[in-house]
Amino acid sequence: ADPRMLEAARHRFEAAGVEMRLARADAQVLPFKNASFDVATAVTVLCFVHEPDRAISELARVLKPGGLLAIGELGRYSLWAFWRRLRGWLGHPTWRSAHFLSASELRDLATGAGLAVQTTKAAVFYPPFGWAADLLAPVDRWLGRHIVCGGAFLVVVAKKPIKKYLCQYIIL
Repeated sequence: ADPRMLEAARHRFEAAGVEMRLARADAQVLPFKNASFDVATAVTVLCFVHEPDRAISELARVLKPGGLLAIGELGRYSLWAFWRRLRGWLGHPTWRSAHFLSASELRDLATGAGLAVQTTKAAVFYPPFGWAADLLAPVDRWLGRHIVCGGAFLVVVAKKPIKKYLCQYIIL
């Protein structure tokens, strides 16, 4: 929603020599044709939209059959989410209206949009303090392979099914 984000992205792409077309749009009403993209991503988007189910449905709509959607969100059941909610309650403008989702809610959003969930992962199981990160970082990857609850960052990857048609011929 912030045009400065697009400008920062534009500078990064230019510096990397990558040609990219950027568009400012509402995630709940995307200005693209059906089945336009092979891959779509939504990273820390859903926690800031009023209707996350509508945003995921829009992302599913613009995916080609067989296309992948990668969702990266701030996990509801983590100390990081608690810290951000607290900051929002105290008036921080970024976190005031944020609503965090659980891994099961993210999977439900994807399946509700007609996508097949391929994987769910989590990371950052330590509290939002530098010393804790240093202490627990070595076990973070192991935890992310085995559990998702408590992860501060959740990833769900889902695939848009390829429609298969059953044809039957009748010969007279």
